[in-house]
Amino acid sequence: MKKLLKTCLAALFLTAGIHSGTTEIYAAPETAPDTVRILFTGSLYDHISPFKLTNAEGNPQLYGGYAHILTKMDEYRSDKTVLVDTGNFSRGTFYEALNTRKAPDLTLMNIMRYDAVNLGTDDAQAETLAFTDMLKTAEDMPLLVSADLAFGNSEFALDLKEEWNEKGASGTVIEKGGVKVGIFGIADEGTYGDFIFANAAESAKKEAARLKQEGADVIICLYDGKELESSLCALDIDVLISSSEERAEKEQETVNGTLVVSPARYGKSFGVLDYNYQTHAAVSFSRVTVESTKVEPHGSVNEKIRSYQEDISALVFAPYGYTWGTPVAYMTVPMTDKPKEGVISDFLADAYQNSYNRANDDAKPVLSILPGKTGMIEYTGTVTINDLYTALGASSPLVRVYISGRDLRTLCEMDYQMFEKGEESSLHFGKMRYMYSLKRFPTNRVEDVNVEAVKGYFIPLDEKKMYPVVTDLSLPDEIARMKEKSGLNADVTLCDKSGTPLTDLSTQIITADGRTVYPWTAAAAYLKTFERIAAELPTINDDYLAPRPKRIEDTAFNAVRYFRHLDLNTYKRFIYWPIGAAAVIIFLKLLVKIVNRQPKEK
Repeated sequence: MKKLLKTCLAALFLTAGIHSGTTEIYAAPETAPDTVRILFTGSLYDHISPFKLTNAEGNPQLYGGYAHILTKMDEYRSDKTVLVDTGNFSRGTFYEALNTRKAPDLTLMNIMRYDAVNLGTDDAQAETLAFTDMLKTAEDMPLLVSADLAFGNSEFALDLKEEWNEKGASGTVIEKGGVKVGIFGIADEGTYGDFIFANAAESAKKEAARLKQEGADVIICLYDGKELESSLCALDIDVLISSSEERAEKEQETVNGTLVVSPARYGKSFGVLDYNYQTHAAVSFSRVTVESTKVEPHGSVNEKIRSYQEDISALVFAPYGYTWGTPVAYMTVPMTDKPKEGVISDFLADAYQNSYNRANDDAKPVLSILPGKTGMIEYTGTVTINDLYTALGASSPLVRVYISGRDLRTLCEMDYQMFEKGEESSLHFGKMRYMYSLKRFPTNRVEDVNVEAVKGYFIPLDEKKMYPVVTDLSLPDEIARMKEKSGLNADVTLCDKSGTPLTDLSTQIITADGRTVYPWTAAAAYLKTFERIAAELPTINDDYLAPRPKRIEDTAFNAVRYFRHLDLNTYKRFIYWPIGAAAVIIFLKLLVKIVNRQPKEK
């Protein structure tokens, strides 16, 4: 009788939850007949500790954290439960500093009993040696999966491949309560050093067929990307768990017979999918939010995390004069670049410039360029040094370079082209802005570029002058990506102070007191210059509550501005094509004349 009652209650909860979307449900440990329960996460980005966000009431709220996630997950486990991750787990916070020593993510995910973890493209952007050492030093780890992974030919790639063959696979079949679950991983195609993701759709097709042949009752594809979703759903896949950020808050969707779901980022919540492998349909789906202050952390995982924090405090923060949890600022508004919030990119651009002046005797005003996306502080209140590190990272040191005015104009044109195409990542300029016009030729939109001489006063860019710029080591990669995406056939040269092109940007790394300057250390040092107001901490002032214009549209037609700073390469086609066409016409006329020429009569 008790067993019957439990079964009825479980069925009642599951039936109520089938349309629950993002509503949190609790189901009894037993799983309905012919059903497998899939717990899943993705895009954790090394968020081992809980992270802060501003909740609906405007107060800072802690979410996630591996110890808290595990406690909450245990409420949803049954004998027919698999736990998987879509990838991008190993890089993103201060714990990354321990990857080559203790592999904290993989070690903890093993304790959390993950059955399989996909290799994401951001995981693959680690250095070959660092990733290999992470695999070697993991105390124990879940199976890594990637069906479309190949390796390069560098001197270190062989060691990486050997380690992967021992601890990774294209896919696997796992038996849970008599159910055979086939799991494999796929990522969007691309090359990242010695990691090569190639032939993704074909690899997925072969792997799904192989797992089916091995008797899998249900096939799960862990997918990191967004470009291949439709082609993957056309294959023999039952469930596609996608890391696509666009899907993170959406309900489940069936595409070409494949059920598609997606996890939230950073472990804010985890997915619970009950899937009937006989009818090949979802029984229920929900995302379970992990509010860390309301969940007791799992004991053994929490103890291990504390030991990691002690290691990081000594390894990462102590050399810069900080300890774990040192308060460094008070935020009256979140710093995200979103409307009505603080503009963190402007703040960071100023911090870059401040680091240059602190680290060098050169007192000239400098420009700054932030490549790619900027981190965010999505809450108000006290910010600690580890919060700052998590938001801004330490993977790319700051460097000082010199760029000609002409090349700075080219960067502005690239930036605009990326903006016009709707690309999420472009450049952010400090003490520089440009004007563009949609009435100009599509690949030559930029009219004027101005640099800030003194605060609030801009002067025209001098194309012949070399300007000092503070940026980070990722700028060359971002320029190469922008050149490809924008379609502009132009090069940008990074030089030293003498104007000599740089072949090794690491020679220009900025240091302060003998230590390398990173975005987070630059921000922490810059914060010390702010007035201490709230909670007797440096408080972000009003300078960063409204965005500074980076690009300004010229809506009026002006013949002088229209023909200013024309890129002749853009207009060569209008010269070459008419000349070419005229030459062809002349040639054809001569040919016709020759053919029609009549022999003279004798």
